[in-house]
Amino acid sequence: MTLTWDISFLLDIQGKIEEARGNCLEILGEPARAMVGRSFLPFITGADRAHFRRFLGQLGNANAVRRALLHLRTSLRGDSPFFMEAQGGWSPARFWILLAVPSDQTGANPLAALEAPIPATSDDDLLMLIELTAEQAAPLDLTVFAVGGLATPTGGDAPDTSFSGELRRQVEKSLLTNAYDGVVSQSAPGIYNVLHDAETSPEKIAGEVEAGAREIGISEALLGLTHRTVKLGIRPDRERIKAAMAAVMAPTKAPVSAPIQDRSLPPGIVVAEPAARPRWVYLVLGAVGLFVLGAAAAVLLAR
Repeated sequence: MTLTWDISFLLDIQGKIEEARGNCLEILGEPARAMVGRSFLPFITGADRAHFRRFLGQLGNANAVRRALLHLRTSLRGDSPFFMEAQGGWSPARFWILLAVPSDQTGANPLAALEAPIPATSDDDLLMLIELTAEQAAPLDLTVFAVGGLATPTGGDAPDTSFSGELRRQVEKSLLTNAYDGVVSQSAPGIYNVLHDAETSPEKIAGEVEAGAREIGISEALLGLTHRTVKLGIRPDRERIKAAMAAVMAPTKAPVSAPIQDRSLPPGIVVAEPAARPRWVYLVLGAVGLFVLGAAAAVLLAR
């Protein structure tokens, strides 16, 4: 299929624009050169932003989905769909995102249908997602859900990857369904930050997660679900969002400490300890030391 692309962007894995081409001024209201160095997310409609991050996060896989429908905020037509195709950039962490006005021949699934893991997100990225979404006049809450069954084990046997993969898909499906504009991020394995309407209680979301787990035979004990919520209110400013994030996410961030170094020797290696000296040797050395000090003091007093 041959397409004429209207605009294209070279993005890093976080969505930062490194190069822009095409008629960006007419379509998005800004010249291409002014977009370089900025995030691509503000140009995406709210409902597609978090899903687009999932799209970027899975592009490094061999079986990655590389085509989908993406909705952009255009200067002339408002929120409009675009056919999107991803191609490799100059490094494994860079991708060209090619965009064209869709036609009847450019069939593609919407981003919301993408089955890809929710990517790990830095605090800054999550802050930007919440800021962009909070522009809308709706009271919002931020809830951190901790899923013990998906957390990285601290010891013992390695987790069953088939079990954790199926559980992850069920958990993330429930969280995405309830997230406001699809804003869900993952700060650590099993730790999800969900922005949701204040009218949607965290207990309701937790109940759906538990119900999804039961469908695949996982009990509440194995799921290990806990949650904490902080209210953001209507159109919170940046400082309020930062304070709320710090309050609700602090318990999930263990202090970083240096690992204890293992100074043990490999098995079979024996180092001989030095032979202990007899006690009388130390007594003689002590007496000699006292004699030398006494003689030195006598010489000084005789002067």
